[in-house]
Amino acid sequence: MTHLPVEFWEILDHAQRNGTFTYPILSLIEENIQAQNSLTINKIESLIVEIISDIASLKPPILQYNCRKRWENVQYIEGFGLQVKEDCVKTTVSLYRSGSSYNFGLILKVLCMIHRMILTNQSATKRDIFYNDPQLFKSQTTVNHIVDDIACMLDVPRYVLKVGATSKGVVAGDLQFSTDDGNIIDCRDISTGLSVPGRIHAIREVTSDSARFILVVEKDASFQRLLEEELPMKMSCILVTGKGVPDVDTRMFTKLLSDTLRVPVFGLFDADPYGIEIMCVYRFGSLSLAYDSGNLAIDNFRWIGLLPSDVATLGLLQQSLIPFTDGDTRKCRDLINRPYMAAFPDILHQVTLMQQLQCKAELQALELISQSYLTDTLIPSKVEMGEWI
Repeated sequence: MTHLPVEFWEILDHAQRNGTFTYPILSLIEENIQAQNSLTINKIESLIVEIISDIASLKPPILQYNCRKRWENVQYIEGFGLQVKEDCVKTTVSLYRSGSSYNFGLILKVLCMIHRMILTNQSATKRDIFYNDPQLFKSQTTVNHIVDDIACMLDVPRYVLKVGATSKGVVAGDLQFSTDDGNIIDCRDISTGLSVPGRIHAIREVTSDSARFILVVEKDASFQRLLEEELPMKMSCILVTGKGVPDVDTRMFTKLLSDTLRVPVFGLFDADPYGIEIMCVYRFGSLSLAYDSGNLAIDNFRWIGLLPSDVATLGLLQQSLIPFTDGDTRKCRDLINRPYMAAFPDILHQVTLMQQLQCKAELQALELISQSYLTDTLIPSKVEMGEWI
């Protein structure tokens, strides 16, 4: 094991003591699954009764839920993340309107399947639902949107609907957890990492003998490189990657680890607009799933690199820098207008600095300085000096 300077651990201990990181008393994942199931069944049945009543009264039946595509529908709440406003714009799907009658029927079909799965305590993936009637649904994307729309409409986390998706996330390090079926998962001594489980709500116990923090890495290539350099052992941490934009299970799993183990989460991302956006998804939640930020947004998330300011101060070789595109410029403008940026001027500064530099850099660019620059220099120095955002 590499012996890090005492200051490395002292800065973490000091941050924990002075309230830099705060943790909930209990996990946000509801333990009383039976009560949630009953409530969801009641919501679905009440919705169907209302539709039948409208048809009987010759009223056009409609389905309504918060529009998941408009930034003006959400606000940033300190210590929580993105939250849907009470007076937000609604999406309306009508049975009798030609532009939405097809979607109305699809939503009812998936609602019927969800109702049956909850009653029989079965589950399915989004892929399973699509192949139930591929000619009707036409595309997997259609099913994905419908499931999330239903969760938003019923105001429940997606896992309550008994619908999951194959997680693409990977985890490695000193971590063990058990599931409701009695299995014990050990993430130690795994050379390439273990897949993040697809039933986060089924995790019953999470333990670690030595982990002092969680390190989220944007891309799998960087994750595998850090594993090769034995970073979890050297720095007593747990490594997680969502392999790009993280799926729901990876985000929920990372939050669960932080809340349960009571350790902070640090993030390593490319110094480009999309890397910053992915960091914000972990930390503040996403627009489309703002209704479930309580289970997904990680308030103890801190950004340690690669910062646009690092690109300037490290003197990266010109050959390792990537010129800005029009798409990058548009993404920066979009980020600057996000509702959480006003509360985090340091993040806003990094976005505007990147605009000024008109270039971006990937984590792999650090290998031109040294093959082990991340593990030997950047990560230890950032934590030891408390240089996180």
